[in-house]
This record gives sequence, C-alpha cells and structure tokens, in this order.
Amino acid sequence: MANTGTFQQHFAALNPPPPVTWALIGLNSIVFVLMVFNGAGLFTPDFRVVTQWGSNFGPYTHEGQWWRVLTSMFIHFGLVH
Repeated sequence: MANTGTFQQHFAALNPPPPVTWALIGLNSIVFVLMVFNGAGLFTPDFRVVTQWGSNFGPYTHEGQWWRVLTSMFIHFGLVH
C-alpha cells in the first residue's frame, strides 16, 4: 500500500494553489461587501446603486461607457446571485 502522505505531497507539488483565482474571489467579495454597505442590498438589489457601481446597462454601454463590460464582472445582484 502506498504512503498517503507521499501521494498528497506529490499532488500538491504538481498542483500549486491558484493565486489568480484566489485574488479574483477576494476582489469579488470585497466589492460585494462595499456595495452592500453602500445600499446595493444583501438579498434584493437596488438597480440604481448597482448601475452606479458599474453594472453593464446596455444604453450606457452603447453611449460610450465601454468600461462597464469590464466592471460588470465584479458586480453581484445580491447574495443569491
């Protein structure tokens, strides 16, 4: 029978922790907490606040606010979302 500790060490060496993934999770969490404290709503979103934070709203994006395509990746519409 193989040593379990050796397998886990070998597996950990081949699969280092994903720093970019953890950074994105952290950034998304921080933005969500800040949005909630600024009135976005924990369970039910306030669309005016979410739009102010940079959600992708078609008319604004078409009027030249192209950055909304990028910032919308970090916007959440409540805890369930």
